[in-house]
Amino acid sequence: MPNRKNRKADEGSIYKVKGRDMFRGVVRVDGVARTVSAKTMTEATQKLKDLINHIDSGVDVEASNMNLEA
Repeated sequence: MPNRKNRKADEGSIYKVKGRDMFRGVVRVDGVARTVSAKTMTEATQKLKDLINHIDSGVDVEASNMNLEA
């Protein structure tokens, strides 16, 4: 397991998923958890940073995950 890093409140958290070979990053926005998943901790960290940047820039994360039917 990689060394733990203390994160600030607005940086979210990253953890290894039990029983699976993957990491998950979580950040809370207005009380709703937004998650990203990746094979490595480095990838999960980058995806979480990208998600936070999208949220900070005003991109509607909920709408970007919608399919054409919705």
